[in-house]
Amino acid sequence: MSWIRGKSYASTVFSKKGDADANSSLLNLIDHDSHAPRRRIWDRAFTISSLRDYEPAVVARIAQLCEQIDVRKGKAMDANEWLGYLVFDGGTNFLKEGKDSGGIVAGSNEGGEGGSQVSEIAMGADAAQIMAAGADTTRIAVAVVFLFMLRKPELYKRLQSEVDKALKDQHMVTHGDEEFPPHDLLKNIPLMDAYINEALRIHPPLSIEPLRQAPEGGVMIAGVLIPGGTQVRVPSHVIQTDPANYERPNEFDPDRWILQFAYQEMRLFLATLLWKYDMKFAPGFDSYAWEKTIEDNGTLLEIHAPLEVVFTRR
Repeated sequence: MSWIRGKSYASTVFSKKGDADANSSLLNLIDHDSHAPRRRIWDRAFTISSLRDYEPAVVARIAQLCEQIDVRKGKAMDANEWLGYLVFDGGTNFLKEGKDSGGIVAGSNEGGEGGSQVSEIAMGADAAQIMAAGADTTRIAVAVVFLFMLRKPELYKRLQSEVDKALKDQHMVTHGDEEFPPHDLLKNIPLMDAYINEALRIHPPLSIEPLRQAPEGGVMIAGVLIPGGTQVRVPSHVIQTDPANYERPNEFDPDRWILQFAYQEMRLFLATLLWKYDMKFAPGFDSYAWEKTIEDNGTLLEIHAPLEVVFTRR
């Protein structure tokens, strides 16, 4: 019994008809024969070796953020806003140079299996969705980690202590006059992954899943017949805060996630700030009121208020 992709996948702004075609993004392709070769082209950008190659660019952007933190000398900053600046910079010089001087787009389109290539329009559609999926979601996820970590000082101190132990007497990556933790060391801090995963569980940045189509003949769900062809979706938040799936579903409990996951950018960012700074909410900041400003716009969570955090060099 197969739940195929629903009609929402095929809706795209890159097609004149509004339906998926050869110029649509990878996400909008329902047909497996069209999706598979496009997916193989992008798979090369996310191999372990490729991710390792991106690390210097990520470190450079984190270094820039640390510079901005330091010049403010302990004054409150909107961490959510600055996280946005960090992740949307993207580690490229596209905006500065006005061209693909590094051959990033060209290199990604050297051809998939059988030498097939993708149109520039389709590459642009893919890149736009990857930026939205990988940048905004990272910003929101780290902001939520800040929310729960700083709300309870014992949670903050616990993770900071784990970072200190993992990085003690280890070789660091240098950028200018500063040192930064290499990502390979951060894989030895399962508690950090637990904090990230718990934040994603309680406030998933992508609040709803795309539609799936009920199989022919229909299916029974919780005693209700869903007719074949019906478009169905379930909000992630509902699944992830259901008491049937998690004990104490509304409680931030990182210990339920002591597993290994590869969240490179979030690891580097969190570890660097925990290692270099003491952090706390700005005086008078109401974390509970701030959490209520997180709004589900039907696709992505939106944060409408400043996340005021004070950073002090350790």
